Amino acid sequence: MFTATIPAFDALTFGVGLIGVLYGWLASRNRLPRWARRWLSRIGKEKIEEFIAEAAYLSGTTPLARREWAVAKLQEWTEKQLGIRIPTSIANLLVEFVYQQWKRAR
Repeated sequence: MFTATIPAFDALTFGVGLIGVLYGWLASRNRLPRWARRWLSRIGKEKIEEFIAEAAYLSGTTPLARREWAVAKLQEWTEKQLGIRIPTSIANLLVEFVYQQWKRAR
């Protein structure tokens, strides 16, 4: 049927290419966009992990409240240490990204 009209080498080449594309997509799906990686490098992953660890010890709060607390602390820290206030959307993205890695490591 269909496979009889396609040479085996071409089918193999197509399969290898498809696997390469899928591998590239899987490798990049857990990465931040370039602009977010620049923010992360300026702040430092360790600093965000520190805020997440502090938030984990807040008793009687929901996970949402702890994340909001970590975001607020991150914004305060960047304003004091870097002289700029990080937008809330970027702070949320960075906290969530680092939290997922922190959670896997625990």
